[in-house]
Parts: sequence; C-alpha cells; structure tokens
Amino acid sequence: MPDGPAEAATLADRVGTDVVQVHGLDPAAVSDLAATTDARVVAATDLAGDHAAYATAADAVLVDSTDADGAGGTGETHDWSRTRELVETLDAPVVLAGGLTPENVAEAVTTVGPFAVDVASGIEAAPGEKDADAMARFVRRVRRVDS
Repeated sequence: MPDGPAEAATLADRVGTDVVQVHGLDPAAVSDLAATTDARVVAATDLAGDHAAYATAADAVLVDSTDADGAGGTGETHDWSRTRELVETLDAPVVLAGGLTPENVAEAVTTVGPFAVDVASGIEAAPGEKDADAMARFVRRVRRVDS
C-alpha cells in the first residue's frame, strides 16, 4: 500500500491504470494525488464526509457504508435518499457502494441514480471468493434499470 499521494501516483503511472480508488485520504491529499497522476481519481467516503471538497479534489466520489474505524466493506447499506441528494448537488459523478447485492441493486440504482455502482462482498460465495452467478445476476439487474 502506498505511503502517500506521491507514492500512489508513481504506482498508478507505473502500472498504467486508468482509475485509482482511494480510501482514508483527506480532500487535500486526494487533490495532490489527482494533480500528480494521469489516472482518474475516485475518492471513497461515507455519508459524513466532506462531499463538496472531495468532489472538487477527485474525478468522482464513491459513497460507502463504513464501520467504527471508517473502513468500507461492511456489507451494510446506508441512507440511499441522502446519497440521491449528493447525486443531485455534487459537480462530480457519484458511485454507490455499501451493501449492494443482486437482490437490492435495482432498487438502489432506481433510488439513487448513481453514475456507477461498486460491489464486493455482495457477490461473494464466501469471504474473498466471488460467485459468478451472483455477479451475472447483479450486472443483469443493473442493466435492466439502466436501459
């Protein structure tokens, strides 16, 4: 894991990635990263974050559910109506994350209207093991709502 924005930018440029998703950086560090890499920067935050500052610093804002330590990947949803307000007010694309599954993603996309969705544990057969059928159902349901 990179020690800071400069090291993250060096790593992103070395591997040639198009997008870097960052967690735990303040808006100033996100801005520093965005200024030093050609990759697009997606800043992850929760509903309590400084969304306007992140929207200015990053190319997109990912809204996730976090635990007491501020980490995402909880498998829990958050208040989608508040996230919808961010979609309507921010000048950056909003990516929805947090507790998304094949069973709830259509409702989430309909409610929030995000630029994109991010899923991890919601399509796992076991921790760290993706379920191909769940992934296919997830994608089908997003595409149905999106069309």
